[in-house]
Amino acid sequence: MYEIHFTAADIARTRIVPSYGPYAEAMFGLSVMASGSRSAAAFEGWRQRLVGVPHRWMRPLAALMGRREPMLDLFTLIGPVGSAEQGAEALLAVPRRHLEAEIRAAALWAAARGHEPQHRLPAWAFQLASDREARRSLAAALRACCAATIDPYWARIQIHLMAEVAASSRTLAEGGIARLLAELHLDTRWQAGALLVGQTGHTTQQVADQLFPHRDVGVTGIHLNGRGLVLVPSVFCRRVTPYISVADHDGPVVLFYPVLRDIVDAHRLWTNACGPVRKELVALLGATRAVAMDVLTRPTSTTELARRLQVSLATASHHATVLRAAGLVTSRRRGGSVLHVLSPLGEALLNGQRPIRTAGNASEASEIGITDG
Repeated sequence: MYEIHFTAADIARTRIVPSYGPYAEAMFGLSVMASGSRSAAAFEGWRQRLVGVPHRWMRPLAALMGRREPMLDLFTLIGPVGSAEQGAEALLAVPRRHLEAEIRAAALWAAARGHEPQHRLPAWAFQLASDREARRSLAAALRACCAATIDPYWARIQIHLMAEVAASSRTLAEGGIARLLAELHLDTRWQAGALLVGQTGHTTQQVADQLFPHRDVGVTGIHLNGRGLVLVPSVFCRRVTPYISVADHDGPVVLFYPVLRDIVDAHRLWTNACGPVRKELVALLGATRAVAMDVLTRPTSTTELARRLQVSLATASHHATVLRAAGLVTSRRRGGSVLHVLSPLGEALLNGQRPIRTAGNASEASEIGITDG
Protein backbone atom coordinates (compact mmCIF):
# COMPACT_ATOMS: atom_id res chain seq x y z
CA MET A 1 0.00 0.00 0.00
CA TYR A 2 1.25 3.45 -0.99
CA GLU A 3 0.14 6.52 1.01
CA ILE A 4 -0.33 10.07 -0.28
CA HIS A 5 -0.51 12.43 2.68
CA PHE A 6 -2.45 15.70 2.49
CA THR A 7 -2.30 18.95 4.42
CA ALA A 8 -5.22 21.41 4.46
CA ALA A 9 -3.46 23.33 1.67
CA ASP A 10 -3.20 20.15 -0.44
CA ILE A 11 -6.92 19.47 -0.10
CA ALA A 12 -7.63 23.00 -1.30
CA ARG A 13 -5.27 22.53 -4.26
CA THR A 14 -6.53 19.13 -5.37
CA ARG A 15 -8.25 19.26 -8.74
CA ILE A 16 -9.37 16.97 -11.54
CA VAL A 17 -8.68 17.56 -15.24
CA PRO A 18 -10.42 15.72 -18.10
CA SER A 19 -7.18 14.45 -19.66
CA TYR A 20 -3.47 15.07 -20.18
CA GLY A 21 -4.14 14.65 -23.89
CA PRO A 22 -3.36 12.15 -26.65
CA TYR A 23 0.36 12.02 -25.77
CA ALA A 24 -0.39 10.58 -22.35
CA GLU A 25 -2.98 8.13 -23.69
CA ALA A 26 -0.56 6.99 -26.41
CA MET A 27 2.19 6.32 -23.88
CA PHE A 28 -0.11 4.28 -21.66
CA GLY A 29 -1.48 2.59 -24.79
CA LEU A 30 2.00 1.32 -25.56
CA SER A 31 2.03 -0.59 -22.28
CA VAL A 32 -1.33 -2.11 -23.22
CA MET A 33 0.09 -3.27 -26.56
CA ALA A 34 3.15 -4.73 -24.85
CA SER A 35 1.12 -6.58 -22.24
CA GLY A 36 -0.51 -8.92 -24.76
CA SER A 37 -3.28 -11.14 -23.45
CA ARG A 38 -3.18 -9.65 -19.94
CA SER A 39 -5.23 -6.69 -21.17
CA ALA A 40 -7.02 -8.38 -24.07
CA ALA A 41 -10.52 -8.28 -22.59
CA ALA A 42 -10.80 -4.54 -22.00
CA PHE A 43 -8.89 -3.44 -25.09
CA GLU A 44 -9.68 -6.15 -27.61
CA GLY A 45 -11.83 -3.87 -29.78
CA TRP A 46 -9.03 -1.30 -29.92
CA ARG A 47 -6.27 -3.85 -30.48
CA GLN A 48 -8.17 -5.53 -33.33
CA ARG A 49 -8.24 -2.24 -35.23
CA LEU A 50 -4.45 -2.01 -35.05
CA VAL A 51 -3.84 -5.38 -36.72
CA GLY A 52 -1.87 -4.79 -39.89
CA VAL A 53 -1.01 -1.19 -39.07
CA PRO A 54 2.75 -0.58 -39.56
CA HIS A 55 4.41 0.23 -36.26
CA ARG A 56 7.77 1.81 -37.12
CA TRP A 57 7.45 3.90 -33.98
CA MET A 58 6.87 0.86 -31.78
CA ARG A 59 10.46 -0.21 -31.14
CA PRO A 60 11.88 3.16 -29.97
CA LEU A 61 8.85 4.02 -27.86
CA ALA A 62 8.58 0.53 -26.37
CA ALA A 63 12.13 1.00 -25.05
CA LEU A 64 10.76 3.76 -22.78
CA MET A 65 8.14 1.51 -21.22
CA GLY A 66 8.37 -0.15 -17.85
CA ARG A 67 6.51 -3.29 -16.92
CA ARG A 68 3.19 -1.50 -16.57
CA GLU A 69 3.73 2.19 -17.27
CA PRO A 70 6.20 4.57 -18.96
CA MET A 71 9.58 4.84 -17.22
CA LEU A 72 10.34 8.34 -18.50
CA ASP A 73 8.02 10.96 -17.00
CA LEU A 74 7.06 13.15 -19.94
CA PHE A 75 3.76 13.99 -18.27
CA THR A 76 4.91 16.45 -15.61
CA LEU A 77 7.45 17.90 -18.05
CA ILE A 78 5.00 18.60 -20.87
CA GLY A 79 1.76 19.03 -18.97
CA PRO A 80 -1.71 18.60 -20.50
CA VAL A 81 -1.82 19.13 -24.27
CA GLY A 82 -4.73 19.03 -26.69
CA SER A 83 -3.02 17.33 -29.63
CA ALA A 84 0.12 15.46 -30.68
CA GLU A 85 1.31 18.61 -32.45
CA GLN A 86 1.06 20.63 -29.25
CA GLY A 87 2.82 17.82 -27.41
CA ALA A 88 5.72 17.92 -29.88
CA GLU A 89 6.10 21.68 -29.40
CA ALA A 90 5.99 21.29 -25.62
CA LEU A 91 8.59 18.51 -25.69
CA LEU A 92 11.00 20.66 -27.72
CA ALA A 93 10.47 23.53 -25.28
CA VAL A 94 11.34 21.57 -22.10
CA PRO A 95 14.45 23.12 -20.46
CA ARG A 96 17.53 20.94 -20.75
CA ARG A 97 18.13 20.73 -16.99
CA HIS A 98 14.56 19.55 -16.39
CA LEU A 99 14.83 16.76 -18.95
CA GLU A 100 18.24 15.75 -17.59
CA ALA A 101 16.73 15.45 -14.12
CA GLU A 102 13.86 13.27 -15.33
CA ILE A 103 16.16 11.02 -17.39
CA ARG A 104 18.43 10.49 -14.40
CA ALA A 105 15.39 9.71 -12.24
CA ALA A 106 14.03 7.22 -14.77
CA ALA A 107 17.38 5.43 -14.96
CA LEU A 108 17.70 5.18 -11.17
CA TRP A 109 14.09 4.11 -10.75
CA ALA A 110 14.36 1.38 -13.40
CA ALA A 111 17.55 0.01 -11.87
CA ALA A 112 15.98 -0.05 -8.40
CA ARG A 113 13.01 -2.03 -9.70
CA GLY A 114 15.37 -4.71 -10.92
CA HIS A 115 14.36 -4.53 -14.58
CA GLU A 116 16.12 -6.84 -16.97
CA PRO A 117 18.78 -5.01 -19.07
CA GLN A 118 16.56 -4.94 -22.16
CA HIS A 119 13.86 -3.14 -20.16
CA ARG A 120 16.11 -0.40 -18.78
CA LEU A 121 16.26 3.07 -20.23
CA PRO A 122 17.93 2.89 -23.70
CA ALA A 123 21.22 4.68 -24.35
CA TRP A 124 19.67 7.08 -26.88
CA ALA A 125 17.29 8.40 -24.22
CA PHE A 126 20.23 9.99 -22.41
CA GLN A 127 20.83 12.18 -25.49
CA LEU A 128 17.36 13.76 -25.37
CA ALA A 129 18.36 16.58 -23.05
CA SER A 130 21.29 17.87 -25.15
CA ASP A 131 20.52 16.65 -28.68
CA ARG A 132 17.63 18.53 -30.29
CA GLU A 133 17.48 16.10 -33.21
CA ALA A 134 16.99 13.24 -30.79
CA ARG A 135 14.06 15.14 -29.31
CA ARG A 136 12.60 15.77 -32.75
CA SER A 137 12.88 12.06 -33.52
CA LEU A 138 11.08 11.18 -30.29
CA ALA A 139 8.38 13.77 -31.03
CA ALA A 140 7.94 12.33 -34.54
CA ALA A 141 7.60 8.81 -33.15
CA LEU A 142 5.00 10.00 -30.63
CA ARG A 143 3.05 11.81 -33.35
CA ALA A 144 3.01 8.66 -35.49
CA CYS A 145 1.95 6.59 -32.50
CA CYS A 146 -0.90 9.02 -31.73
CA ALA A 147 -2.02 9.02 -35.36
CA ALA A 148 -2.31 5.23 -35.43
CA THR A 149 -3.56 4.44 -31.94
CA ILE A 150 -5.36 7.48 -30.51
CA ASP A 151 -6.48 10.01 -33.14
CA PRO A 152 -9.15 7.82 -34.79
CA TYR A 153 -10.85 7.34 -31.40
CA TRP A 154 -9.94 10.60 -29.69
CA ALA A 155 -13.44 12.10 -29.97
CA ARG A 156 -15.10 9.18 -28.20
CA ILE A 157 -12.25 8.94 -25.66
CA GLN A 158 -12.78 12.61 -24.80
CA ILE A 159 -16.50 12.03 -24.29
CA HIS A 160 -15.75 9.10 -21.97
CA LEU A 161 -13.27 11.16 -19.96
CA MET A 162 -15.58 14.17 -19.77
CA ALA A 163 -18.35 11.92 -18.46
CA GLU A 164 -15.94 10.71 -15.76
CA VAL A 165 -15.09 14.28 -14.77
CA ALA A 166 -18.79 15.24 -14.68
CA ALA A 167 -19.53 12.30 -12.37
CA SER A 168 -16.57 13.20 -10.15
CA SER A 169 -17.72 16.82 -10.00
CA ARG A 170 -21.13 15.67 -8.75
CA THR A 171 -19.45 13.50 -6.13
CA LEU A 172 -17.33 16.45 -5.02
CA ALA A 173 -20.36 18.74 -4.80
CA GLU A 174 -22.41 16.23 -2.82
CA GLY A 175 -19.78 14.69 -0.54
CA GLY A 176 -16.66 16.87 -0.61
CA ILE A 177 -13.05 16.00 -1.39
CA ALA A 178 -12.92 13.12 1.10
CA ARG A 179 -15.74 11.28 -0.67
CA LEU A 180 -14.26 12.01 -4.10
CA LEU A 181 -10.90 10.52 -3.10
CA ALA A 182 -12.53 7.60 -1.29
CA GLU A 183 -14.57 6.65 -4.36
CA LEU A 184 -11.91 7.50 -6.95
CA HIS A 185 -11.09 3.88 -7.82
CA LEU A 186 -11.38 0.39 -6.40
CA ASP A 187 -7.64 0.49 -5.63
CA THR A 188 -7.85 3.67 -3.52
CA ARG A 189 -9.34 4.60 -0.17
CA TRP A 190 -9.28 7.68 2.05
CA GLN A 191 -8.11 7.28 5.63
CA ALA A 192 -7.13 9.88 8.22
CA GLY A 193 -5.92 12.54 5.81
CA ALA A 194 -4.18 10.17 3.41
CA LEU A 195 -5.10 8.57 0.10
CA LEU A 196 -4.16 4.89 0.22
CA VAL A 197 -3.28 3.43 -3.16
CA GLY A 198 -2.77 -0.19 -4.11
CA GLN A 199 0.84 -1.13 -4.87
CA THR A 200 2.26 1.25 -7.48
CA GLY A 201 5.71 -0.24 -7.99
CA HIS A 202 8.74 -0.02 -5.75
CA THR A 203 12.14 1.53 -5.37
CA THR A 204 14.71 1.78 -2.61
CA GLN A 205 14.93 4.45 0.06
CA GLN A 206 18.44 5.26 -1.17
CA VAL A 207 17.13 6.10 -4.64
CA ALA A 208 14.22 8.07 -3.17
CA ASP A 209 16.65 10.10 -1.07
CA GLN A 210 18.77 10.87 -4.15
CA LEU A 211 15.81 12.02 -6.19
CA PHE A 212 13.95 13.82 -3.41
CA PRO A 213 16.45 15.19 -0.89
CA HIS A 214 13.68 16.94 1.06
CA ARG A 215 12.57 13.44 2.10
CA ASP A 216 8.90 13.97 1.24
CA VAL A 217 8.90 10.93 -1.07
CA GLY A 218 9.81 7.47 0.15
CA VAL A 219 9.26 3.81 -0.53
CA THR A 220 5.87 3.80 1.19
CA GLY A 221 4.39 7.16 0.35
CA ILE A 222 4.39 10.84 -0.60
CA HIS A 223 3.90 13.88 1.60
CA LEU A 224 2.40 16.53 -0.67
CA ASN A 225 3.45 19.37 1.67
CA GLY A 226 1.31 21.99 -0.03
CA ARG A 227 1.98 21.00 -3.65
CA GLY A 228 -1.52 19.65 -4.21
CA LEU A 229 -2.70 16.75 -6.35
CA VAL A 230 -3.90 16.69 -9.96
CA LEU A 231 -6.28 13.81 -10.66
CA VAL A 232 -6.23 12.63 -14.28
CA PRO A 233 -8.67 9.98 -15.57
CA SER A 234 -7.19 7.84 -18.33
CA VAL A 235 -8.57 5.23 -20.70
CA PHE A 236 -5.30 3.36 -21.28
CA CYS A 237 -3.76 3.67 -17.80
CA ARG A 238 -4.30 0.28 -16.13
CA ARG A 239 -3.56 1.05 -12.49
CA VAL A 240 -3.52 4.11 -10.24
CA THR A 241 -0.13 5.70 -10.92
CA PRO A 242 1.42 8.86 -9.40
CA TYR A 243 4.03 10.93 -11.24
CA ILE A 244 6.20 13.32 -9.25
CA SER A 245 8.40 15.88 -10.96
CA VAL A 246 12.02 15.81 -9.88
CA ALA A 247 12.63 18.92 -11.99
CA ASP A 248 10.00 21.08 -10.27
CA HIS A 249 9.86 20.34 -6.55
CA ASP A 250 6.97 22.76 -6.06
CA GLY A 251 4.85 21.28 -8.86
CA PRO A 252 1.78 19.18 -8.02
CA VAL A 253 1.83 15.40 -7.96
CA VAL A 254 -0.07 14.00 -10.98
CA LEU A 255 -2.17 10.91 -10.27
CA PHE A 256 -3.45 8.96 -13.29
CA TYR A 257 -6.26 6.50 -12.64
CA PRO A 258 -8.11 4.03 -14.92
CA VAL A 259 -11.67 4.74 -16.06
CA LEU A 260 -12.24 1.46 -17.88
CA ARG A 261 -13.42 -0.36 -14.77
CA ASP A 262 -15.10 -3.32 -16.41
CA ILE A 263 -15.75 -5.00 -19.72
CA VAL A 264 -19.04 -3.11 -20.14
CA ASP A 265 -17.20 0.22 -20.02
CA ALA A 266 -14.73 -1.03 -22.61
CA HIS A 267 -17.45 -2.39 -24.90
CA ARG A 268 -19.24 0.98 -24.88
CA LEU A 269 -16.07 2.85 -25.71
CA TRP A 270 -14.90 0.71 -28.62
CA THR A 271 -18.21 -0.39 -30.16
CA ASN A 272 -20.88 2.21 -29.44
CA ALA A 273 -19.79 4.56 -32.20
CA CYS A 274 -19.95 3.66 -35.88
CA GLY A 275 -16.37 4.42 -36.76
CA PRO A 276 -13.46 6.84 -36.37
CA VAL A 277 -14.49 10.50 -36.54
CA ARG A 278 -12.41 12.88 -38.67
CA LYS A 279 -10.45 15.33 -36.54
CA GLU A 280 -11.46 18.18 -38.87
CA LEU A 281 -15.10 17.52 -37.95
CA VAL A 282 -14.18 17.48 -34.26
CA ALA A 283 -12.42 20.84 -34.65
CA LEU A 284 -15.51 22.29 -36.38
CA LEU A 285 -18.30 20.92 -34.18
CA GLY A 286 -16.64 19.77 -30.99
CA ALA A 287 -16.05 16.18 -29.90
CA THR A 288 -19.55 15.36 -28.67
CA ARG A 289 -21.45 16.69 -31.70
CA ALA A 290 -18.97 15.09 -34.10
CA VAL A 291 -19.61 11.69 -32.51
CA ALA A 292 -23.34 12.44 -32.45
CA MET A 293 -23.25 12.84 -36.23
CA ASP A 294 -21.41 9.52 -36.46
CA VAL A 295 -24.19 7.90 -34.41
CA LEU A 296 -26.97 9.54 -36.43
CA THR A 297 -26.08 7.85 -39.71
CA ARG A 298 -29.09 5.70 -38.78
CA PRO A 299 -32.42 6.91 -37.31
CA THR A 300 -31.86 7.19 -33.56
CA SER A 301 -34.11 8.29 -30.70
CA THR A 302 -33.05 10.98 -28.28
CA THR A 303 -32.84 8.37 -25.51
CA GLU A 304 -30.58 6.12 -27.57
CA LEU A 305 -28.44 9.09 -28.60
CA ALA A 306 -27.97 9.99 -24.93
CA ARG A 307 -26.97 6.41 -24.10
CA ARG A 308 -24.42 6.17 -26.90
CA LEU A 309 -22.92 9.59 -26.16
CA GLN A 310 -22.96 8.82 -22.41
CA VAL A 311 -24.64 12.15 -21.65
CA SER A 312 -27.96 13.16 -20.06
CA LEU A 313 -31.21 13.10 -22.02
CA ALA A 314 -31.40 16.91 -21.89
CA THR A 315 -27.84 17.24 -23.24
CA ALA A 316 -28.53 14.80 -26.09
CA SER A 317 -31.71 16.70 -26.97
CA HIS A 318 -29.75 19.98 -27.01
CA HIS A 319 -27.10 18.56 -29.37
CA ALA A 320 -29.78 17.20 -31.70
CA THR A 321 -31.51 20.60 -31.70
CA VAL A 322 -28.29 22.44 -32.57
CA LEU A 323 -27.45 20.02 -35.38
CA ARG A 324 -31.00 20.23 -36.70
CA ALA A 325 -30.93 24.04 -36.67
CA ALA A 326 -27.76 23.89 -38.77
CA GLY A 327 -29.47 21.66 -41.31
CA LEU A 328 -27.24 18.69 -40.51
CA VAL A 329 -29.96 16.52 -38.94
CA THR A 330 -33.65 15.93 -39.65
CA SER A 331 -36.12 14.71 -37.05
CA ARG A 332 -39.41 12.82 -37.28
CA ARG A 333 -41.83 11.99 -34.53
CA ARG A 334 -42.66 8.28 -34.31
CA GLY A 335 -45.12 7.31 -31.62
CA GLY A 336 -43.99 8.76 -28.32
CA SER A 337 -40.40 9.42 -29.41
CA VAL A 338 -38.48 11.52 -31.92
CA LEU A 339 -36.07 9.89 -34.35
CA HIS A 340 -33.06 11.87 -35.60
CA VAL A 341 -30.98 11.08 -38.69
CA LEU A 342 -28.39 12.92 -40.75
CA SER A 343 -29.63 15.10 -43.58
CA PRO A 344 -27.90 14.92 -46.99
CA LEU A 345 -25.87 17.96 -45.91
CA GLY A 346 -24.91 16.20 -42.68
CA GLU A 347 -23.89 13.04 -44.54
CA ALA A 348 -21.75 15.07 -46.92
CA LEU A 349 -20.06 16.88 -44.05
CA LEU A 350 -19.44 13.62 -42.16
CA ASN A 351 -17.94 11.97 -45.23
CA GLY A 352 -16.00 15.01 -46.42
CA GLN A 353 -18.01 15.32 -49.65
CA ARG A 354 -20.00 18.02 -51.45
CA PRO A 355 -23.77 17.66 -50.85
CA ILE A 356 -25.96 16.56 -53.76
CA ARG A 357 -29.14 18.62 -54.17
CA THR A 358 -32.29 16.56 -54.47
CA ALA A 359 -35.97 17.35 -54.62
CA GLY A 360 -36.34 15.79 -51.20
CA ASN A 361 -34.17 18.41 -49.54
CA ALA A 362 -37.00 20.94 -49.42
CA SER A 363 -39.37 18.60 -47.59
CA GLU A 364 -36.65 17.59 -45.18
CA ALA A 365 -35.92 21.23 -44.43
CA SER A 366 -39.54 21.69 -43.35
CA GLU A 367 -38.94 19.23 -40.51
CA ILE A 368 -36.23 21.30 -38.87
CA GLY A 369 -38.74 22.93 -36.55
CA ILE A 370 -39.62 19.65 -34.78
CA THR A 371 -38.80 19.65 -31.08
CA ASP A 372 -38.31 16.78 -28.67
CA GLY A 373 -41.29 17.78 -26.58
